[in-house]
Order: sequence, then C-alpha cells, then structure tokens
Amino acid sequence: MEQGLYSLGSNMKYLQKKVNVTSNNVSNSDTNGFKKDIVLGRSFNGILSSQMEKFMPGADKRFNSGLLTFKPGVYVEQVITKFTQGRLEETDNKNDIAISGSGFITIDTEEGPAYLRSASVETDEEGYLCIPLKGRIVGQRGGFIRTRSDDFTIDKSGTVYVDGRRIDAMNVVDFTNFEALHKKDNGIYINSKGLQNITQANCQVLQGKIEASNVDMTEEMINMVEVSRRYETSQRAIQMLDQIYQLAANEIGKV
Repeated sequence: MEQGLYSLGSNMKYLQKKVNVTSNNVSNSDTNGFKKDIVLGRSFNGILSSQMEKFMPGADKRFNSGLLTFKPGVYVEQVITKFTQGRLEETDNKNDIAISGSGFITIDTEEGPAYLRSASVETDEEGYLCIPLKGRIVGQRGGFIRTRSDDFTIDKSGTVYVDGRRIDAMNVVDFTNFEALHKKDNGIYINSKGLQNITQANCQVLQGKIEASNVDMTEEMINMVEVSRRYETSQRAIQMLDQIYQLAANEIGKV
C-alpha cells in the first residue's frame, strides 16, 4: 500500500503541474506571439534507469525487466514550449508587425538582448523604433533603428524605409536550440546560450499584421477537464487507502 501512496502522490503533483501550465496557456491565449507550453512526464523507473545507464551499460534493460522493482510514480521531466506558427491576423495598422516562418525580432531590454515574434512598433522620443515598455528594435548594423518619423514602411525582409529611403534592417534571427529560450512576459524570450545558438532566420516580416498565440482554446479546455478528473480520481484513491490504513491499524490494535 505504501507504493500505492507514492504512486498516487507523484501522479497528483504531475497533474497539478499540468493544470498550472494549461491555465497559463489559457490566460495568454490573447497575447500576440505567445507559444503554448506542454508538460512531459516520465516514470521514476525511467528516470533512474537512464541515469544508471551512464555508469552501468545495460541498466535500462535490467531495471525494466521486472527483476528489480522501485517505487512507482510519474514525475515532471520538463516543460517545453511548442513553437508552431500562430494564426496571422490582418490589422491594417502599419505599426503592427509579425513574423511568418521561423524567426524572431531582436530588441534591446534592461536584461540585454531579447526576442519576440509579433508586436506593435512605435517611434520613441529620440526617433528610434521601439516596442513600448519592452525595448528598442536592434538593426543589422548592431545599433538601433532611427527613423525620426512615424511614417515608415517595413518590407518582408525586415528592411525599414522612410520616404523611400532605406534606413536599416531589423535584426531577425533564428535559433538552433529552442530549449535554450526562456519565456518572459508578453511573448518575449531570452536566449541563454549566447551567439552560438543564433542562426540565420528563414521567415518574412509582415507589416500590418499580428501573430496570434498558437493556443487552441478547445484543446486546452478539454485537457483541463481531463486532468481535473484524473486528479480527483487520484485524490479519492488516496482517501480510500488512508481509510484502509486506519482500519488495519485498529484491527491490529485489537489483536
């Protein structure tokens, strides 16, 4: 019965994490450029055997053969972000920009370089293109893009023009390892691996459009209902085991 409690307890922690992640997906479904998160789980045996495999070749087969038994349970292995394209929506507002394809716009923030896929662009008091409350847009020349005008156009390559004159091009990049991207608020990502993780982007910059989140509300609500039911089932099972323990203790006490 002890193993049953371990299994149910770890399963409830795993399900609680799924509830939290799903709730975050739902709450950010209207955030431009937001990418949904997914929880990956793994059994305790799987985690232990994969670690032991580093020191004992063949350990994975031994631990999963039934010859060796460990405490059961499912644990959160990692939370990953699903970087699929969100729906592109026409706004007819020249200040709105979105990425179509695999790529990110580089901005300068208080924490350093950051990256996003969709935003509303403005010209700040010094005439630089910026994203309000986030940071200035970084150009391919390494500095900021100074238009000194609100009347600018951006072509599909990310090049910025004022009155037909080329000013600079946005520094649009992609990444070799998306797991190194740490999600911040409002669709912003921080690259933890530095320049070695940056590669050339294969995408288009679209002016007058925004990228909606890739959250499917129907799918998320179905997941929420399913996980809630599984959590309640595990909870009732733990209560039942607790009653069995109490009954067994009382009977032993009589003997």
